[in-house]
Amino acid sequence: MLLTDVIRKVLSINIMGIGIFMLLVATSALAPDLIDPIPQAMVLTGIVVAAAGSALMLQLAIQIDQQLRTDKVGGKDAN
Repeated sequence: MLLTDVIRKVLSINIMGIGIFMLLVATSALAPDLIDPIPQAMVLTGIVVAAAGSALMLQLAIQIDQQLRTDKVGGKDAN
C-alpha cells in the first residue's frame, strides 16, 4: 500500500514539473523573432534534474517498502 501511494505522489510531482516546463517553453514562443536560449537551457536542465529526482524518490520508496516488509515478516518490532 505504501509503495503505490509513493508512486502516485512521484507521478503527480512529475506532472506538475512538466506543466512548468511547458509554461517556460510557451513563454519563450511568444516572441518568435527573438531567439533566447536561456528558457530552452532551463527546461533541459529541469528535465535532467526531474529525472534524477524521480529516480531517487522511487529508489527510496522501494527501500522503505522492503524494510517495512522485512520488519513485518521477520517478526521484528519496527519501533
